[in-house]
Amino acid sequence: MRRTTFLFLSLVSLTSQPLWAAPCAPVVEGFDLRGLEQTQAYYLKLWSGLKEGQKADLETLEKARQRLMDTALYQEVSVVAETPCAERSRIVIRVLEKHYHLIYPRASRNGDGDIDLGMRYRGSNLFGRGQSVSVLLSKKDYANGNSADRFELKYDLPLFEPPYRIQSRLYRANTLLDSTQTLATERNTELDIRIGRDWHLKRFSRPVTVYAMLGLQRKSLDHPSPDLTLEPGVYNTLGLRLVYDDIHRSSTRRFGRYFSLEYDQGIYGLGSDYETSTLRFEGRHYWPIGAWDNLNLRYILGLSSEKVFNQSVFSIGGAASVRGIESSSVDGNGLWQLNLEYLKGFPSWPSFRVAMFTDIANVFDRYNDFSGKPWQTTLGLGLRWKIRSFVKTDLFIDYGYDPDSGYSRFYAGTHLSF
Repeated sequence: MRRTTFLFLSLVSLTSQPLWAAPCAPVVEGFDLRGLEQTQAYYLKLWSGLKEGQKADLETLEKARQRLMDTALYQEVSVVAETPCAERSRIVIRVLEKHYHLIYPRASRNGDGDIDLGMRYRGSNLFGRGQSVSVLLSKKDYANGNSADRFELKYDLPLFEPPYRIQSRLYRANTLLDSTQTLATERNTELDIRIGRDWHLKRFSRPVTVYAMLGLQRKSLDHPSPDLTLEPGVYNTLGLRLVYDDIHRSSTRRFGRYFSLEYDQGIYGLGSDYETSTLRFEGRHYWPIGAWDNLNLRYILGLSSEKVFNQSVFSIGGAASVRGIESSSVDGNGLWQLNLEYLKGFPSWPSFRVAMFTDIANVFDRYNDFSGKPWQTTLGLGLRWKIRSFVKTDLFIDYGYDPDSGYSRFYAGTHLSF
């Protein structure tokens, strides 16, 4: 019944205007908000981009509907004028909210034999203001005998006070290095804080977000072993990040583009033991093909001036980089990476899709030396299942094959890597 109402409202907005009439654009005189269970009315109007006193033609209303869909908080959205061809009209916004709280077990085993068990809680649209929190508790047993207890807390405040936003992350991991002579324990603590501001530029349809970043990281060792290359220390950074997110969401797929450029600088004055500089650029493109298919592309360039903790900054291998080779098996201070996917959809099962992909990447010992290591190229197949009733929840199973070594690996999870 709720979905029928959405369809009816959409048809009314299209048929209330005669085809021979001039385009109708009533002045917004108020709002009629329907379907709100948790979202606060102020924020729904804010996210739609509509304001009282502006003209609202069909194109403006469609952009408002798409903005609300892009928040990923709603299964369906309808935005129509109550009296489309009157001089003034109220705007009817009706939403079908998703489930905003999800607790689920983490139980995974990758192709290298690493087993990860734990629990994760994800809360979205907290207090009806678009805030989100994620808490992870897990224990990971590695195939080489090492084991790690991990805790991670993320909190995002998308609109702290428009147009500002704040993001924070706390991560702690204690890893027992069973492969060492002294059974050393590596302790890693990270704290990241980002404060961003949206800038609306004439040439762009979406705002460019500029983040100022503070990163604090400390690594220590209990019972150090002579066969360890890790150097305990502190790496504290200040950074700047530019993000242009023009990705749009429908009920089953994405379309649009995304770019980010991030620079981090280690600073002795903040107590850092390193002055390492890192630069990372990422681009993503999502192209719809026909009514159900998609072609998705991601490319990453990473550069680092030197190692941190006597470890390379970048590595490849695993579900988020090159599927089919051992996780983080190749590392360096320069990174080139490309991921290409073709997703085949089915009208009878719109939430399911089959993926065909290839991953190509390489890392280099120094940021200005692009030779010496072979390129890693893998192929694979996968399945995607979009669970529409929860926020950004996509179950996936990927099978990656490495033609050079002949090895293959399976991956699974609840969140797509890109």
